[in-house]
Amino acid sequence: MPVTSPQRPWDRVAISTADEPVPIWLRTDFHPEMPLPAEFELEKRVVGKVLVHAIEVLLGHRPCSQLRNWLSPQVFSALSRRAGLAMRIHGRAPRASAPRVRHVHLCEPRQRVCEASVVLHDGQQIRGAALRLEFIRDRWRVVALEIG
Repeated sequence: MPVTSPQRPWDRVAISTADEPVPIWLRTDFHPEMPLPAEFELEKRVVGKVLVHAIEVLLGHRPCSQLRNWLSPQVFSALSRRAGLAMRIHGRAPRASAPRVRHVHLCEPRQRVCEASVVLHDGQQIRGAALRLEFIRDRWRVVALEIG
């Protein structure tokens, strides 16, 4: 729950959400001995694009449904609820410059899992963000998202 006060107003872009943790070895679609096919290697620009779209959703400039294929159901639900709340409280954000990714750092803590830390400008200020993506059923899905 965000803490707000006159000195620290509510931030419509800040969000922190994640799936319920399921031990990866209990999942039926995870095979640690099977390497990831080369055509499914995750690229920095794709991670940046997903994050820029998420920020545009929170600002009210893009429908949340455009991210449905990239987000896990729990993360999608949290993002759409947060975007709806922002629209009801403040309406659509005024258009400033488009969000831009400054830097992306990818880390692979285990096979078929990628964690990304991103520095970006959302049109008003510089922000840090983190994503955890897992390769589930032949596609990358965001299972944790945090934008500060």
